[in-house]
Amino acid sequence: MFPNFLLPDAGRLEGLTYTIDEPNQHMHLIVCSVQRESVCPICQQKSGRVHSHYHRTLADLPCTDLRVTLNLQVRRFFCANPRCPRRIFTERLPGIAAPWARRTRRLADTQAQIGLLAGGSVGEQLSLTLRMPSGDDVLVRLIRRTVPPDALTPRVLGVDDWAIRKGHTYGTILVDLETQQVVDLLPDRESETLAAWLKDHPGVEIISRDRAGAYAKGAMKGAPQAQQVADRWHLLKNLGEALSKVLEGHTRALKQLSMTDPQPEILPDGSSIPASPATTSQKTEGQQQRRARRYARYEEVRQLHRQGMSLKAIAAQMGLDRKTVRKYITAETFPERQPRVRFSILEPYKAHLIQRWQQGGCNVRQLFREIQQLGYPGGLGGVAQFMAELRRQNGLPAYTRMFADNGQPLFLLPHPLTPRRATWLVLSRPETLQAEDLQLIDQVRAVHPDVELAIDLAQSFATLVRQHLQEPFDPWLERAKASPLPSFRSFAAGIRRDYAAVRAAITLTWSNGQTEGQVNRLKFLKRQMYGRAKFDLLRMRVLLFP
Repeated sequence: MFPNFLLPDAGRLEGLTYTIDEPNQHMHLIVCSVQRESVCPICQQKSGRVHSHYHRTLADLPCTDLRVTLNLQVRRFFCANPRCPRRIFTERLPGIAAPWARRTRRLADTQAQIGLLAGGSVGEQLSLTLRMPSGDDVLVRLIRRTVPPDALTPRVLGVDDWAIRKGHTYGTILVDLETQQVVDLLPDRESETLAAWLKDHPGVEIISRDRAGAYAKGAMKGAPQAQQVADRWHLLKNLGEALSKVLEGHTRALKQLSMTDPQPEILPDGSSIPASPATTSQKTEGQQQRRARRYARYEEVRQLHRQGMSLKAIAAQMGLDRKTVRKYITAETFPERQPRVRFSILEPYKAHLIQRWQQGGCNVRQLFREIQQLGYPGGLGGVAQFMAELRRQNGLPAYTRMFADNGQPLFLLPHPLTPRRATWLVLSRPETLQAEDLQLIDQVRAVHPDVELAIDLAQSFATLVRQHLQEPFDPWLERAKASPLPSFRSFAAGIRRDYAAVRAAITLTWSNGQTEGQVNRLKFLKRQMYGRAKFDLLRMRVLLFP
């Protein structure tokens, strides 16, 4: 008895017999069509006159861990329409297989889903494991043949850019913030492209976006009735940039704060390690010469700007990037080069290493094994490098344990306080900071009156944004506009140009957080595609990926 449940359409096909090739794990089904008539693909007229028979071989879904192939006997028909240019046509099997196809529709749909979920290369391996083998090129073609659903017009739209090729070409992602689904991808981030999409999809009421002028202009052209909302994260980012420009003029003073009277390090048992004494880092002769050259370029750029030259002309004459020229012109004082401070995966385990080393009786390899048991994910080299640096800072020979020659415990020099870290401390929520961080902010305030004013302006604006305070917004703008700080005056002027969207950001609860998350998901899919992330293919995966 032939199992009819194996057939794609038991109403149109009839199973005759089957064979199983056990060594190759392959099942062959001999099947014939039972349709009495078929429709001519040219004139759409039905015909029942049989011309001849022929065989088609179709791959189908696997069954009981066996690959399945349909050996299908179908017919050719005479066209009954004498005016039709097609005299003979082959039998069509709608819903079973497309004309000239080598696989059933249900297998093609399944393989297309594998391609959407796993991509080409990984999908090829997965389909082989599932007994429906297909090449990566075939999976990509099946993805491209998939028809995406019609994009519904969202009421609340999130707009953001994403890098097709970072630093060169960018696209735009559109997200329905109510359903948290990607609506569409646009091939660039031009205002005309966004405006055209909005005109084709009328009905958008709220548009959440970053502070890029192109999106503001495109939203105004395409949906003038929509309420634009500036993203709060970007507002705080721009605020941090304004504060950082003020702090960059006092880099040396900030560095001295971290080198004088540092706090002791607390060990796991509650005891403390005395901090290092105050030290002053002396610049080498090479560092001083490089700083002198940078300072000379800085002065020359500002002199040329005072003579009326444009940024582009200055950059061309001096061989500098326009961003560097703009940085020199807008800086209140000479911008010192910032030291690189990077977080190490060894950081949570340094207190344990110092404590165990002072107790003596264990070497670097033993210390490495101990912190491995505490969860350290790194290698031995990082531990050895840290211990060598610790000995060097304390003036000890290469393999000396225990205490320094003066009897004081080992200490580790603190990281210098950079404008970036100071900005992060100032704009952090106070309830998330520790007591020593709050004390450090007070010390930063005392560096200069301009710094104190900048911190007051930054913290008050961050508070009104986070707490959605509308009444202090306009007075804050007036205060920033009248301040002696160029970076905050520029920040306030930018808010004035985008006043309605910024005020809506304070008033409404919508933000671009969900849009940023969808950009992160898009990046994951793009990297997963191993270089086969052409825009049309990536768009299909983003829209159809569950």
